[in-house]
Amino acid sequence: MNAFHLAPSTPFEPLVEQYYCHMPIAVRSLMRFLGISPIDDASITSYLLFEPKYINHLIDMGYQDAQNRRSDLTAFLSDE
Repeated sequence: MNAFHLAPSTPFEPLVEQYYCHMPIAVRSLMRFLGISPIDDASITSYLLFEPKYINHLIDMGYQDAQNRRSDLTAFLSDE
């Protein structure tokens, strides 16, 4: 069985920091109460950040990454 690894070409941590202020105040308050920092714990924050602008930015990044590796993806998917 073959595998294809496709990882983001740019880190998502700066996006988490950029869009953190768009999270509902209740979620931000809960995170503060639990000691979760949007900068130090960007991975956890990312799971909770369901803001449309953030999600759309991630989708655009993923689409661009896939387009940049299109020939590799095509070769992988057509390989029998």
